[in-house]
Amino acid sequence: MINNLRKEFEKVYFSNISTTKGLENLAGNIGVSKNSLRRFLGKIKNDSQLRLSTLNLISARLGYRDFQDFCDSFEKAEVSLDFELLDIYYGLVKGEGTRLNDRIFQKANFYFAEKILSNPKNLQEFIKRFAENEEALEYVLAWHPFYEKAAQKEYQDALLKLVKITKDAHIKVFAYSFVFYGRFMSENLTLEDASDLMKKIEQQVVKMRKENEVYMCFPEARYTIAKYFYMFLQEQKSAGEKISGGYILKNLPEKGGILFADQLIFRTYVSSGLNALQRHE
Repeated sequence: MINNLRKEFEKVYFSNISTTKGLENLAGNIGVSKNSLRRFLGKIKNDSQLRLSTLNLISARLGYRDFQDFCDSFEKAEVSLDFELLDIYYGLVKGEGTRLNDRIFQKANFYFAEKILSNPKNLQEFIKRFAENEEALEYVLAWHPFYEKAAQKEYQDALLKLVKITKDAHIKVFAYSFVFYGRFMSENLTLEDASDLMKKIEQQVVKMRKENEVYMCFPEARYTIAKYFYMFLQEQKSAGEKISGGYILKNLPEKGGILFADQLIFRTYVSSGLNALQRHE
């Protein structure tokens, strides 16, 4: 099972462990010695056994509770969906754009999305099969944020895959913002990484507002939550009510106001984010 953990670790951190400096920095961030990490990766050949504490820290870095949680997840995770059926279902919408008001389609899509996102093997197979189907990726990943998986690498990697494929700025805003959320809540976000993510988010926010005449309440809320978390990391704490109120007024569309329903959605999501931030403190 350690070999399986090693493979997953190498897949995620291949660029870090390719250099001595990168490996040493990564070891420090994880909380293990550089020799322990080198031994785990097979770069040191000896008969010493890896400590369980080392395996726990490495597993936690990958989004698991500990090494036992990784083992349990690995053994239980198998593809549990009929992907031949999904090929047909999502193949029907490829290149057609997303449908906002098709209730029958969305009901089935919600069911499939939940099954795909709740199982790492399903998600892995979905990304592999639908890497070129922008509509399928958007329906599953952007329309159904999965909070329980937000801290796990496979989910974050899937969102970043969506960023590379989609042309829509509002989808990129959501994906980057939710990756920010997951890394922050798992305490796996440095200020340097946060600054890089926030820069990417705000670049896409500008594009999103130019591309859309209507107020995009969901991605605007995701962006605002990420912004609050970023301010927290910078130790620039402000009153959430004052900021969110000012944000809405500042970003009113030039031609007309924001629908009450959109205001309610925005305030509800942002309030939830601020409550999570308060609990995090």
